[in-house]
Amino acid sequence: MPDATPSPPSFGPAASAGRRGSVKSHPIGRAILASWRRLTGGRSTPDADRRTLVALSGGADSTALLLALSSQPKSIVAAHILHDMRPASEAQADRVACEKLCQQLGVMFVSKAIAARSAGGNLEAAARRERYRALAELATESGCRFVATGHHADDQLETLLMRLLRGSGVRGMAGIRERRRLTDSTTLVRPMLGVRRADAERLCSELGAAWQTDATNADVSLLRARLRIEVIPTMLAIAPHAPRHASSLARACADAGAILTAAADAALRRASEVPNAWSRATLRAEPRVVLREAVAAIIRSQGGTVRRREVASVVRAIRSDDGSEKSLAFEGCVVRVGPESVRIDGAPT
Repeated sequence: MPDATPSPPSFGPAASAGRRGSVKSHPIGRAILASWRRLTGGRSTPDADRRTLVALSGGADSTALLLALSSQPKSIVAAHILHDMRPASEAQADRVACEKLCQQLGVMFVSKAIAARSAGGNLEAAARRERYRALAELATESGCRFVATGHHADDQLETLLMRLLRGSGVRGMAGIRERRRLTDSTTLVRPMLGVRRADAERLCSELGAAWQTDATNADVSLLRARLRIEVIPTMLAIAPHAPRHASSLARACADAGAILTAAADAALRRASEVPNAWSRATLRAEPRVVLREAVAAIIRSQGGTVRRREVASVVRAIRSDDGSEKSLAFEGCVVRVGPESVRIDGAPT
């Protein structure tokens, strides 16, 4: 992908009406705008009541999202998060480019810096966690009920492949959600999951808006980048519509996950004996997939950390013919599988 499109952005006052008209009439821009409205209240909600913070990294995807929503400038605020994962000069250059584009579009711009490297744990996970925390804070400060990100269909394909390789179940294969709660007062929406990366680049190019390129996207030591560079081009040569099919699969798995959650809740109600104790025989009679979900819910009920291998170990203990009691300690709780019942306690201190 080139570092930027050849033409500089041109959204100054003299060109405002013409360029905004182009945004409104562009088929990709219209599709993104319609998806944003659907995810933020539907037809019955006035645009003024769906005020949205647009996460703007400066890449083609987030730039396309901003362009599409810039036809409603009073309903959006653009937010750029300054990372400490890249050289400061590069990060600052992205921020300047984003602010300049917002000035040209007449869109309010806000920014916040995060320190992912000092957060501890996995660096990518820490950066993601800190980024969403900062976006939620900026949304509250800006009076926005929604935060929109530019995740698209190609991102969905990459995510599903990563989760397939890691052995995810139905919940994991729901992939990137179109909509989820970010905080009690803020909802995260992703209006571009039906749009290809090439569509985003096309929208930017045809409206004359430059985008920035993050060099870390080419770092094949990261699984997502390696899939994007070494695997997905071959997949697309075989099946060009794979990203859109991935989005359809994710929606189906999200629906299946909701059904599975309801089935697990019903199973736990049937098996309930006393608080934090369930009939082992009743749980054992459930299909394995429902039992796995029920065990995960049991662990979450005590604030425990749900991991696939640990859930599987509890499921094996429940379904085992061995009648002896087993205690399985997790981060946050202990699950005790006895001859007659399954109990859960808080983690020992």
